[in-house]
Amino acid sequence: QKMLPTEVELIHYIQNVRLANYTQIARKFGLRNHIIPDLLEPLEKNGKIRIKKIGANKIVEVVYESE
Repeated sequence: QKMLPTEVELIHYIQNVRLANYTQIARKFGLRNHIIPDLLEPLEKNGKIRIKKIGANKIVEVVYESE
């Protein structure tokens, strides 16, 4: 069983990959795509990330304090 990434690991990866999508995040951490929404939901609720739907993709961005 894979270890789930921490909030810090997720945010760090999303910051470093411009326009990260669910598939990229899943591959980076060796997870299946269907797990990604559960990992990202708390971060989105806390205002740390923003998820945008662009075509068939959901793009994830970090929200910076100054926004």
